[in-house]
Amino acid sequence: MVSICNIDRNDLQQLDMISNICALISDCELPADMTEDILNAFSKLNAEYVAVRSSATSEDSSRASWAGEMESYLNTTEGTLLGNIKKCWASLFNPRTIYYCHEKDLFLDNISIAVVIQKMVQSEISGVCFTANPLTRDRGQIVLEAGYGLGKAVVGGLITPDTYIIDKKNWTILEKNINHQKVMLINYPNGGTMKKRWQGANKQNKSYQTLK
Repeated sequence: MVSICNIDRNDLQQLDMISNICALISDCELPADMTEDILNAFSKLNAEYVAVRSSATSEDSSRASWAGEMESYLNTTEGTLLGNIKKCWASLFNPRTIYYCHEKDLFLDNISIAVVIQKMVQSEISGVCFTANPLTRDRGQIVLEAGYGLGKAVVGGLITPDTYIIDKKNWTILEKNINHQKVMLINYPNGGTMKKRWQGANKQNKSYQTLK
């Protein structure tokens, strides 16, 4: 039996062995009272689609940034809600997250994971805001990264987003880098997401085709 705390992070076999806990969590049956509470809270949102987002302790600290390490599920319906919640919990134990924790020496901490359920916003443009420049650590600057469609494409590295560096003192744009975004992430009609890509040569025509 291999402990999570003493595995060799470079041993892929050990990582896969530990990550089997993901299947155990995903396949488990939730307690009846918990299921009832979740479904009652879902009905109060009065939303057809919700985002099921992971939120772990030790996230985005001075030692680590967890963006994209654990799972989130967009455009979740009532029928897939409980399954996606369990998959969010399980993602704390996937090989990628385990490797990252050991790389940052975070298993000395008491790490736990919560799941946040939010109404979906079917955004045409999404982005991420850094209240300090993550590259230069300049706290006098804001960095915005933006892309077309849902924000998971930005966070998950599906695209190279447009980047804006803004001066906090006078809100002027100090630098901007506009990238050609070949794909975007949008809502799939029956729940979940799908990728679309530009048919034309530029973004202005807003013409897409679905990626299989």
